[in-house]
Amino acid sequence: MPDKNKRSKIKYGEVTKAILGLVAVAGLVSVFVLMPGLAKAVPAFRKRPPAQKKKHLRIALKRLEKRGLIQVRVNQIGEERVKVTSKGHEEFVRYALKDKKIKKPKRWDKKWRVVMFDVPEKYKSSRDHFRRTIQSAGFIKLQRSAWIYPYPCEEIIELVSSVYRMSSGMVYLTCSRFSVDEKFIKHYKLKIKN
Repeated sequence: MPDKNKRSKIKYGEVTKAILGLVAVAGLVSVFVLMPGLAKAVPAFRKRPPAQKKKHLRIALKRLEKRGLIQVRVNQIGEERVKVTSKGHEEFVRYALKDKKIKKPKRWDKKWRVVMFDVPEKYKSSRDHFRRTIQSAGFIKLQRSAWIYPYPCEEIIELVSSVYRMSSGMVYLTCSRFSVDEKFIKHYKLKIKN
């Protein structure tokens, strides 16, 4: 019979996802602030005594830094700050997309979801990551910086654009059928019923 007092195991994947999520959206986070956020996100972590929480957090940060997903730096006043690298952003988006699958309704509503972006060359890295992410989610190119998809996906686009800091240069719109959309209908194997 299992021991009821035995603590559940802290899963490294859950901790990784929680840390990347907390830091990716905020941009730069102190290690001190990570502790309560991590306790909220990972139930098994919450149940540990403070000394163990600190130890688990340290181990997780070292692993993430070794994998090149985060950078931990000490500022002028001796405070440790955590920043997600571009590789870390990609990892976080992969985790997030696993949790938030785009739901494909039984019937297409005959509306297209179009994402357009105009991002300066100095943010090329973020732009490229964003483009690859929406492409892997199923979007196909409509024109140079315009991508199209047939199903509602605003929540995922908002998440991805906030992680890559693209919100100000990106437009998400829903539009009806248009004159040259037959090739997209064929590509997505959409059924059109009158």
